[in-house]
Amino acid sequence: MNQKRTLGFFFLIFILSCSFSYSNPLPLPNSAKSIVAKISNQCEQCLEKGFSPTGTDKIGFGKDFYPHFFLGSPEVGILISHVMNGKEYEKILRKREHEKARDTLLQEFSRTTLFVIERKGYKVHISRKPQEVKVILTKELHQCLYNSAKPLCCCCTPNCETECCEKRLGSTYVLVRWEDPLDYEQRIEYTYHPYLGASKIYTIDKFGKRMNLRWCLDSLEPGFLK
Repeated sequence: MNQKRTLGFFFLIFILSCSFSYSNPLPLPNSAKSIVAKISNQCEQCLEKGFSPTGTDKIGFGKDFYPHFFLGSPEVGILISHVMNGKEYEKILRKREHEKARDTLLQEFSRTTLFVIERKGYKVHISRKPQEVKVILTKELHQCLYNSAKPLCCCCTPNCETECCEKRLGSTYVLVRWEDPLDYEQRIEYTYHPYLGASKIYTIDKFGKRMNLRWCLDSLEPGFLK
């Protein structure tokens, strides 16, 4: 690569990184800045939409992103295209009838894009279309939330009343599965919950064994690589 091309390459990375540096930064060290350009080459609009970062139980934004991003052997990092935050999810349940709420969530999460990033060489693999999407929403829980202001929680109100508790009324979550782009005999399984600290990602081997638990910050606002 000649000097002009080298300067042009790093200038592109700089511009892309600065363009999407919003309130929830996902900063990369200089050695990994090429990830931004590699994602842009395959899906520029993905950078604009932002990501839900995944990693160890210490994953976070800012300085808590990169040190807790890569897991497994060989080391791999996973990003999920940001779909919606928890408040947006709840709003759908509160404003739409049961079947319409389920259909809306199914449509939105069917667009979820998976980004698998190898630490060695920072190769980026993108899977745009999930193999399977399931929306779990019990009628009892939806009936409690629909056209109401009752909080979605358990025992967060006096005497545990006037609330919509999943322990009593059943759950709501979305399950998304992709073929693992690094091993087509494996699957990557993502479970979205509309509140902090509950969403997870597993790698599922060909025998159905769950591996490499990752926690996902998806009920908050999206993060942006920089």
